[in-house]
Amino acid sequence: MISGGRLWPMVIAFSFIISEIIAKQRPVPFFQGHCKEHSVCRHICVESSPGGYHCECKHGYSLHHDGFDCVVAGEEESSDHMVDPQQSLAQELHPKAIPYSPPYNIIQNDGAGHQNYQSDGASQTDNTSNEIDQTSRKDPKVNKAKRKRKKQKHQRDKNPTNIQDDEEEGNVINELGLTIPPVRFHSCRDLICHNGGQCVRDEMRDGYRCQCLLNYHGQFCEQESMVRYPRLIGSGYVAFPVLRNAYKEFSATIEFRPELNNGLLLFSSEHVDAKADFFSVALIDGYAEFRFDCGTGPAVIKSSNKIILGQWNRVTVHRDEWNGWMRLNGAEQVKGRSKGIYSRITLRQDLYLGGYTNSSAIGPRVGMRWGFVGCIRKLQINHRVYDMRKGAYVGDAIHGIDVSECSAHICDNVLCANGGTCQARAADDYICLCQLGTIGRHCEEKIEIHVPKFHGNSYLQYNGLRRTALTYTDIDIVFKPEKRDGLILYNGYTLDRTGDFISLALQDGFVEFRFDLGTGPAIIRSKEVIDLGKWHEVKISRTGREGYMQVDKQDRVEGMSMGAYVQLTLLQDLFLGGHRNFDETNKYTAATDGFTGCIQKVTINDKPLKLFDELFYGINVENCDHPCVTQPCINGGHCVPFKDFYKCSCPLGFESEQCEFRVSEPILVPMFQGESYLLYSDKELNERVAGNKIDIQIKMKTSTPDGLIFWSSHGDLSSSADYIALGLSGGHIRFSYNLGSGEVIIQDNHTRIDDGKWHKIKAQRVNQIGYVEIDGKDVVEGTSPGRLKQLQTDGALYIGGIPDMVHRTHRKYTKGFIGCIHQLTLATDYHVQLTGEASDGQNIQPCS
Repeated sequence: MISGGRLWPMVIAFSFIISEIIAKQRPVPFFQGHCKEHSVCRHICVESSPGGYHCECKHGYSLHHDGFDCVVAGEEESSDHMVDPQQSLAQELHPKAIPYSPPYNIIQNDGAGHQNYQSDGASQTDNTSNEIDQTSRKDPKVNKAKRKRKKQKHQRDKNPTNIQDDEEEGNVINELGLTIPPVRFHSCRDLICHNGGQCVRDEMRDGYRCQCLLNYHGQFCEQESMVRYPRLIGSGYVAFPVLRNAYKEFSATIEFRPELNNGLLLFSSEHVDAKADFFSVALIDGYAEFRFDCGTGPAVIKSSNKIILGQWNRVTVHRDEWNGWMRLNGAEQVKGRSKGIYSRITLRQDLYLGGYTNSSAIGPRVGMRWGFVGCIRKLQINHRVYDMRKGAYVGDAIHGIDVSECSAHICDNVLCANGGTCQARAADDYICLCQLGTIGRHCEEKIEIHVPKFHGNSYLQYNGLRRTALTYTDIDIVFKPEKRDGLILYNGYTLDRTGDFISLALQDGFVEFRFDLGTGPAIIRSKEVIDLGKWHEVKISRTGREGYMQVDKQDRVEGMSMGAYVQLTLLQDLFLGGHRNFDETNKYTAATDGFTGCIQKVTINDKPLKLFDELFYGINVENCDHPCVTQPCINGGHCVPFKDFYKCSCPLGFESEQCEFRVSEPILVPMFQGESYLLYSDKELNERVAGNKIDIQIKMKTSTPDGLIFWSSHGDLSSSADYIALGLSGGHIRFSYNLGSGEVIIQDNHTRIDDGKWHKIKAQRVNQIGYVEIDGKDVVEGTSPGRLKQLQTDGALYIGGIPDMVHRTHRKYTKGFIGCIHQLTLATDYHVQLTGEASDGQNIQPCS
């Protein structure tokens, strides 16, 4: 017989053995999915078959009752407790857990958010990314960046006291992008949440955490970042203002990448508990489900096909009175009808994306009691694409919780060369912003640009018009579009989306000219859609509030800005082909993407914009497919594009179509071609032009009625700037000058000299009085107004034309001289060697 003193140890030992046997036979929670894709295991993920996994813990830890978390051995709760599904992220993420057998594939978490994969006892290999960008696998620059990060991680492992990287601080980063801090807070007294965050139960760590408001994240909601592509974890949402004009009908499209088969995507209702009118779009057991109730019974419309986990899906729903339709990923459209006689929906609550404030309350109505898990990149309702950000000047969102940015780490392993910078271009894609002169996926190639091509994310940046276009603005532009939408030109007043602006853009293939003087925009739209892949010339102009636009040979269209203001002030920079940040453009611009195509020529207020000489910054600009790109002009010639063609502007001493021939003999009698000129900068020569008198004698012949022959001025011309000019107008000689107090034009209207014969012209000025004489017989006189008598110049004399003629002559001349000049004499005794003394020249040939 066993005594009582010896019985108790045996009882205890037997009880321990029994408990161990029971523990080993306890069903292990089994989760659908794969370890490498959507594992939520705290320590070790064990692949099971078919199509699932279960979790195990490292030595010294025990598996939590939730099936995936690990707690220190001995700290397990004494008894299980029921948790509200809305407060338990674990239960929301994996509502179904079933027993299964031991593993054959193991994935172990390294404690830094990374997982190591092991199959049948094979050695473990580091996988440094939960979601590997498909492009980066083949890209040597991305792989180089990854190797660099691995090396840095190895160095940090050697020196754990120097760890600074947030991803290496021992945090657990689960597959949903939620960073679980290493410190477990046991009560809200120990946790201070910033920026409006609230302390809530944290079922993932069996403690408490901060639930952050939209635009904030971090362990204590201390970090701020604007969310463009929401990433939701089942307990959050993004809210928008009440949906208007949807009582009879509406359409909605959502593009989403789910990580679980269940979750609420979209919801709005009349009352907070959805007991009356409401509509919802939810994922239920892998199917999309559209529900709506007009007040007398719901319609329940289930998709004919299932969603695809981990990939982008597109669901479109439409409702018209009682009737509803839904289509998932382009599959068969499914129809349904609500019950009862009511056909209108009243919506008074906000529009919720990805979840709701109280999912349990509406669960029975919408068929889902937890939020969506995954990323959302697009929400469109009734042709309106929602901006899912919440900002001071941008965004449609008004509030939200537990939302992170889907593209937050898209650039972590990307290196852009030659000064380029990485930027997220979508929820799952990046782009390198390449500085001007570099192109390629990672800006690795250097090029010289001749005719710029834009790609929708490109732009060229120039000094803005400032106060030079107060009363009137004229812009001519030649471009070839490849897409139907995009911003071509923009200049604004402020960066807060208000104030004056001027823009030219494509909208659905139409050309739109918009401007705002501060009290409301003018919107002037072409009457016809323009062709893609062809060159177009557009002229836009405004004077005060009135504006017009001419597109090719289409009918001219006109418009007027609102309000009473008549001046246009543009203090910001001018952008061509796009913008550096569309959040800085006026809200009435309407364009949200850059132009795609080529821009060949821009002229603003008669001044040609030197596309590359005048810019100070550019991004992602390549060469257009144009003959000028091949640099056909040699010997210093300049290629001038004209739509699909070009013309070489040859320097003095060279001629022919491509400037390939050197002029063999000195040009004694130069011939000008309308785009030609000779420049003289000699001081002795220009002293005979400036001052209180001048005497010009010139022998010439022409068959063209208009053109500039002689020009000197004091810089770019203004209404009061000094200048002197001799030219042709309607076949007659015109002599004009301004000494600073007013202009005089002296023109002979009796003798035409555009007869192809040689004529001798003499023009003379003494103080304010001047005259012109033709062939020694016809004399016409004139006197400049005011009291000023001296002519001031900048020391440059042009013969036959001038670069940027329309702008520099203030539209006094628009064409250069076409013809021959045989002789030029200044001050009766200075015989100018026309080509020998020229310091520069262009397109000069011998007279024939």
